[in-house]
Amino acid sequence: MSKLKRVFLDTNIFIIGDADQTSPDSLILEALGYREKSPSLNAEVILSDELLEQI
Repeated sequence: MSKLKRVFLDTNIFIIGDADQTSPDSLILEALGYREKSPSLNAEVILSDELLEQI
């Protein structure tokens, strides 16, 4: 099984995950180290200019 190296998240993951800390989206963000949590996934989050504009 290969290790997760990069992940590209949909805009909704960021928006919903930030707005609702009890959502599955929030758990994904926290697994990547969001909210000063210790990351449980070792992956690089890939962002695009379009994604940043949508957020």
